[in-house]
Amino acid sequence: MIYIGQEIDASISETVIRDRFEALPPTDRKLNLSEITSWAITEIRCQETLKILDLTGSGAFRLGLNTDAVGARAHEAGQAFSEVLHADFPDLDGIMYPSRLTRGRCIAVYDRSIKRCLEADPAIGLERVPSLGMILSDLSITLIDDLS
Repeated sequence: MIYIGQEIDASISETVIRDRFEALPPTDRKLNLSEITSWAITEIRCQETLKILDLTGSGAFRLGLNTDAVGARAHEAGQAFSEVLHADFPDLDGIMYPSRLTRGRCIAVYDRSIKRCLEADPAIGLERVPSLGMILSDLSITLIDDLS
């Protein structure tokens, strides 16, 4: 499975940041550049339309899902639901869900659909993204250059 953030701030929040700054005031949210250098990012395009179950908005509520399936810090409920979908709906390519951290849209694409549906640009180091500083600033995180 591959997890994709529709916007870069959701991707960074869901992978790099996670819960590390929970309950910290913005002045204490500092991230060292050296922590970014092991991450890479790419732009992904669809080669064909994905068949996605949309759990954003009221989608999860309308299905009667436990709210932990799309909004919990622990992923067990969401992963269990996704496993059932994967097994019972072989034509389904994945699910769309809201980022727990930014509320942006994220997509989990099942392995069976990646090669057929997705195409990616070459990955670049996250530290090379021109807008990284602005994105982190918008998330109230200070980037510290500890590599100079």
